[in-house]
Amino acid sequence: MGKGCRIAAMVLGLGLPASAHAEPASVRVEALAADDPAAAPVLQPAPTAPDAAPLTADTMATAEKPAGFSYSVLRDALVDDLTETLLYVKARKDARTTTAVPIPKNRVLLATCIAGGKVEDLVRGTVVTVEFDAKGVVKPQIVIQSVSQIEVLEGAKIMDRGGSKLFVLTAEGATRGFEVQGGTQAWDSIVEGGKSADLKPGTPVRIEFDPSGRQPLKIAIKGKPVSTASPTGKGSSCAVARPGSASAAPTLAISALLAAGWFAVRRRAQQR
Repeated sequence: MGKGCRIAAMVLGLGLPASAHAEPASVRVEALAADDPAAAPVLQPAPTAPDAAPLTADTMATAEKPAGFSYSVLRDALVDDLTETLLYVKARKDARTTTAVPIPKNRVLLATCIAGGKVEDLVRGTVVTVEFDAKGVVKPQIVIQSVSQIEVLEGAKIMDRGGSKLFVLTAEGATRGFEVQGGTQAWDSIVEGGKSADLKPGTPVRIEFDPSGRQPLKIAIKGKPVSTASPTGKGSSCAVARPGSASAAPTLAISALLAAGWFAVRRRAQQR
C-alpha cells in the first residue's frame, strides 16, 4: 500500500475528519509523485515580467537616472539642429557627421535638463556639453557653454559664386562658404548696396550671418572688384558660373572648395 493510501486508512479508522490529519499540500504532492509518477502535476514556469513598453515620442528620454547608470558624454559639441525628440550635435564646425541626442518632447521637462541657458538657446552654433542615454530612456543633462552669436566678416572679398553658393576670402586669408535658397531673387534680397550681379570675384564685402539660421544672411557691397590673384602671381581670380544659369557646371575653384569642406549658412524663409 502506498504512503498516501496508508495515511487515508489511518484517518478513516480513527473516525476523524480527513482534514484534521491531512498533510500539507506540498507533502501530499511529493507522496503521490513518489508512488505514482503519472499522478505528479505538470509544473508551469513562473510568469515573467512583461517587456518594457516601447518608447514613444511622449516617453522618449523622460526617465530619471537610475543608480549605477553611466551616460554617454560629448564635450564642447556644436548644436546642429533641434527636432521634437532629438538634439543633433557635432564634434566641431567642419565635422561631416552629427550625433543624435534623445531629448524629452515636453519642453517644460527639457528645460529642467538644461544648465547655463534655456531651450531657445539650443540653436545651430551653440556650444554644449551633453550627457545622454543613447537608448533614449533616461533624461539627458545639457550644459550650455556659449550661445550662438551673429558673426561679422569685415574686409572679405568675393572668390566665386555659382548657383546658390557663394565663396569669400576673409581678411585673415581663410575661405568661407555660404548658401541661400531661392536662386537669384534670394541673393537680391540679402545684398545691400547693389544686386546679385555685383557679387563678382574680387568685390569687397561685409558679411553678417547667424549660424543658427534665425536671421537672414546680409551681404553689403563695399567697393568695386579688385584683383584676387594669389601672392605668388601664378594664380588668377576664380571664374564664376553665370548668375541664374541652372545648368552652369561648378568651376574648378568651387569643386576644390567643396572637396576641402565649407561652412554653409541657410537662409530660412520662416523662423522656427
